[in-house]
Amino acid sequence: MGSPTYRATDGGLTFDAFYRDEWGVANTSANCEPKDAAARDGWHKNLFTTVKTTGGSVVEEPATFDEPFKNAADPNLNKGLKNKANPVPPSAKRDFTMSFYCSDDVTAYAKGLAGKPWTKPINLTVYFGVGSELNRHGIRSFFKNQANMQVFLQVEGIEKPQFGVAPTDMDIKRALGRFFKVDPIPYRVKVLAAFSTGSCGLNQALLNELIDVASVERLVFYDCLYSQQCGNTATAIRMLKAKVGGNLKIVVYKASECANSFEEKPGVCPPGLRTKCGFIPPPGKCLDFNRLSVVVNNQGLIDPNGIIGNLFQNTSYIAMVVFRALQGAVDDGVIKLSPINAKPWNDMAALMAASPRGLTISNKTCFKYVHGSVPASGYTLFEDWSATNRTVINAFVRRIGSVATPDTFRALLWGNLIPGWGGGDGEEKHDLLIPEFGWEYLPY
Repeated sequence: MGSPTYRATDGGLTFDAFYRDEWGVANTSANCEPKDAAARDGWHKNLFTTVKTTGGSVVEEPATFDEPFKNAADPNLNKGLKNKANPVPPSAKRDFTMSFYCSDDVTAYAKGLAGKPWTKPINLTVYFGVGSELNRHGIRSFFKNQANMQVFLQVEGIEKPQFGVAPTDMDIKRALGRFFKVDPIPYRVKVLAAFSTGSCGLNQALLNELIDVASVERLVFYDCLYSQQCGNTATAIRMLKAKVGGNLKIVVYKASECANSFEEKPGVCPPGLRTKCGFIPPPGKCLDFNRLSVVVNNQGLIDPNGIIGNLFQNTSYIAMVVFRALQGAVDDGVIKLSPINAKPWNDMAALMAASPRGLTISNKTCFKYVHGSVPASGYTLFEDWSATNRTVINAFVRRIGSVATPDTFRALLWGNLIPGWGGGDGEEKHDLLIPEFGWEYLPY
């Protein structure tokens, strides 16, 4: 068998299943590209990966199509930018990638054209992130069976040095035309979303009017509502609202203390209560986690119904995402559970079996605000789930522990790079948000 850290390889990040519901065939030397084959041997490939043999060589292909583009938000390249707050070093990377995934009905429509013009508009979700989330966050499962001509576009970002990356409408049109070999292909951007460093790209796209946002109906911040991220976030939101009118719904997931801007508490903060978030807040200060800076300093800009705060510092949420991320690796045999972990794991597994990924609603109020109502059946309401199953959840939480403590669930998760990289205590609150709740608002 391969390495327990196989998911952090290039092949693992691109081709293998991070979640149990996306399991495809098992990896072997005969169906993997040579570079990472040994590390990935025996573990499951993603069901969205296909394998071909070309010229005697194995080629793996994800169910996406990529298009290179130049960063239109780079003031070193684009001298005509209205907003030049993007801190792009002159020597920084300039070539980036857009990745597209199409729902089945878009693929079927394209195949049925038979040379006729493309007349049915695509409803596009433009997501600004890091660059590997389509696979490692299991996003394609949320779009595969969607109706209404939906396409998900992931815009690659950059974290070190951090700056905004954004394409233009011409880049998007060119990519769609090249892939489908039809021109023009009409589309409407219906959803804008940002995660992590992607908030830089989102701000720059809005502040510099790089894409047509007139049809946008939803703006989603996945735990990244900063006051300043390559430009002023409140200003970017105001510009969007001015273009779209009253139909816009803004959703803000507040899941971690280090990935949003919060107001400072007055006075000196005792050392034991100071944040561990690096440069914020200034030394000797505490953050008021009940006061998101963009919200409190811009009254009326964001409807309170769209703010999802019930996940914040919530041990039930942590338990849910840690279990889900570990599940595929445990079931695959990548990770072996010790006797002390067996009962809390098995009890949690029985509980989670009744709540498949993509069917748990994070916040009832926000879901009603965006969608109009909560389904009467078939879905799990997180708030009810966490209250009803407290005994099982608490037993699991007691074994979450720390990366520094061997055999705890966090040590197994991050020590084996199961999310595709090696995070630390609490990183799961931010990094594993979309795999569990991206289904709620990314599809239109």
